[in-house]
Amino acid sequence: MKKIAATGANGKIGKRLVALGAEPLFCNIAIQEDVESEIARVKPDIIIHAAAISSIDKCEKNLEQAILVNTRGSNHVFSAAEDIIGEGKVVLLSSEQVFDGKSGNYHEKDEPFPINDYGRTKYAAEGLAELYGCKVLRLSRGISKQDADISSILKDVSENRVPDVPDFMYRSYCHLDFLAQGIWEYATRFEEMPEILHYGGSEVLSFYQLTRMIVGADVILHPRKYDSGKHTPRPFNCGLDIHLAKSLNLPIFTPDKSVERLNE
Repeated sequence: MKKIAATGANGKIGKRLVALGAEPLFCNIAIQEDVESEIARVKPDIIIHAAAISSIDKCEKNLEQAILVNTRGSNHVFSAAEDIIGEGKVVLLSSEQVFDGKSGNYHEKDEPFPINDYGRTKYAAEGLAELYGCKVLRLSRGISKQDADISSILKDVSENRVPDVPDFMYRSYCHLDFLAQGIWEYATRFEEMPEILHYGGSEVLSFYQLTRMIVGADVILHPRKYDSGKHTPRPFNCGLDIHLAKSLNLPIFTPDKSVERLNE
């Protein structure tokens, strides 16, 4: 059985990967020597590189730090892994944020064009992954009840307020527990997996449609049709074409299943 390790073991996805059996790599990926020492200690067969600054707004506010962690940090992981466990043994977890969100339902062969600094740093990391012969797993948005926007809406509903919910942000929403299961399956079957793969929920929905499923049809929501302009630019019409993942028999979860898990 392969020994699979994960960076970012304390993150939303990383802690779920550890629960599934991944060995945590406790290192600061911004420091090359730290990464080398930890990989040498664990000596995994495959590394899932989940560590990143994933906040879009934080990346925009501090681009230098975002580059240090998301791009240079990824280079440290790829380089150390190549030297210690062999070439191309890393799965980079990337994002649909590498696309501009104009056409939506993106296929693996579609050309990335990020419109925010988070997407740019992840796209740069993808380029480095290719140079090192590593693989890229692009994810759509993972959800949980602890997400700030979802928890805020649930609080409004519980206190009889009408939430203002975006109806223009489209994603292949999937519960974080299920995303982790798909990532784990990809890593355990690493050799047969493609160099780039898209993964997420089975359907592309707007955030309003998702919220309607979460709170129930009888709850009054206000669908907002425009961007408030208060946040960093985000691709509106995103979501990922997951036909390739489905053909590889990776676990695919419907929005109903993700909402069911979220409401447990």
